[in-house]
Amino acid sequence: MKKTIVSVTAAVFAFSISAALAFENDQGYVTEVEGNVTFADPGSSDFRPLKAGKYLDMGSTIRTGADGTAIISLIRGSAVNLQPDTELVLTSLVPETDVTAPQVLVNLRSGTMSALIDRDLENRPDFRIETPQGTAAARGTFYAVSSRDGVTYAAVKEGQVAVTQH
Repeated sequence: MKKTIVSVTAAVFAFSISAALAFENDQGYVTEVEGNVTFADPGSSDFRPLKAGKYLDMGSTIRTGADGTAIISLIRGSAVNLQPDTELVLTSLVPETDVTAPQVLVNLRSGTMSALIDRDLENRPDFRIETPQGTAAARGTFYAVSSRDGVTYAAVKEGQVAVTQH
């Protein structure tokens, strides 16, 4: 978990600048990929290798292999880190406006991911991770969610996370 925290923390600052266009275009931005990681465009079952620097549309599915990890930025001041053997769908992204906070919803079909959301953002996002068993929501924290064999686990590094069951 320590490597995950360092990687995700570094990524938050790195892509705050480099992914500025993604935040305006309702897309995720891939900042780092290691090992076997593939993605499919929305509505497609054709999985292709994922590379750093790729913009992902909402509805895209990302899969990490047994040796794969990926860090993806969805909104300014946030990062998600996908661990090996994980499948995630980028479900919804509503960017920040003058009157609303940003909203993110991802669907963790299986595997483990962590999310870091900058607590110092003026307009804290509504950031939710949905699993088959429930939803974990945060607004400025570092937390991890794992969904394996019909069971979901959530761990909070700092801040608070609300967990609801389906």
